[in-house]
Amino acid sequence: MRKTKPRKRYSDCARWHTKKWRTMPTHLKVLWQYIWENANCAGIWEPELALMGIEAGGVPINETEIKKAFGEDILILPHGEWYIIGFIKFQYGKELEQMNPKSMLHAAVLAAAKDKGIGRGRIMGLMSNPIAPEIPAPIVAPLPDPGPAPEAIEPVKDPTYKEKQPELPTIPPRPVQAGTYYGTTTNFESIWAKYPQKTGKRGAWAHFKAQCRTAADWEAINIALANYLKSPRVRDGYIQDGETWFNNWKDWVADPNAAIEKKKPDDDFVPITCTTCSRKFAVPKDVAKAIADEEKDFVCRDCRKRERPE
Repeated sequence: MRKTKPRKRYSDCARWHTKKWRTMPTHLKVLWQYIWENANCAGIWEPELALMGIEAGGVPINETEIKKAFGEDILILPHGEWYIIGFIKFQYGKELEQMNPKSMLHAAVLAAAKDKGIGRGRIMGLMSNPIAPEIPAPIVAPLPDPGPAPEAIEPVKDPTYKEKQPELPTIPPRPVQAGTYYGTTTNFESIWAKYPQKTGKRGAWAHFKAQCRTAADWEAINIALANYLKSPRVRDGYIQDGETWFNNWKDWVADPNAAIEKKKPDDDFVPITCTTCSRKFAVPKDVAKAIADEEKDFVCRDCRKRERPE
């Protein structure tokens, strides 16, 4: 007895539930199982009926009966081999035409099929009927003459269509400010030169160009600065930084006494001069008295920061 390597192969268990398999004689079931398990990896079996009868345990062999029973499942190739239809699809999940030659498993199947003269598309060609019956062309009766085309009907126009439409609201155009723009760098530098406190210039410039646009704004800010410079607070040395004043300069246009600039009355503050930078500041009277009693020099906050070691 010849020895063969053990191999595994999928078997269709659902065939036991079909009427064809249940009514099939037992010896044909054995022969089909023999063909299924002895076919190569491509589902091609070289028929050896005498050997099949011996290895199947003395089952009677009748080639005509086998071909009649398995005619729908077996395709006889040109060289006499038997090809099991649907074998490749069932075993590998793909048809022969869909296999990838770069896969080792698929390459082995393609090589086994090619060895028997079968390539991609070859099996479908063998399974198809080479001589298709001629189908006669259908007889179509000619359509009756529809006659002349009807005249085109023009739509009726309503002369009052526009009058019936509701009036849409109109958006008035945005007014354009005429005149020269006064929020320029030149105007800012000219008014900044008059302001006594030179801190906060960047913020002052931002407020100036946002608020001073017209000739009326330019005239008003000059009036406000003149009123502010004549105020008692400025004379006493209590001056706002540039960013604060240019943000609130409109408070000084009408009446300098109407602007509330301080949190305490003027009588509670006295001017004092920084001994380092010579700038004047307004401090409460009790603070000024304490500095005088201790005979200390007054140094402003900015100077103290510069003198502080890092």
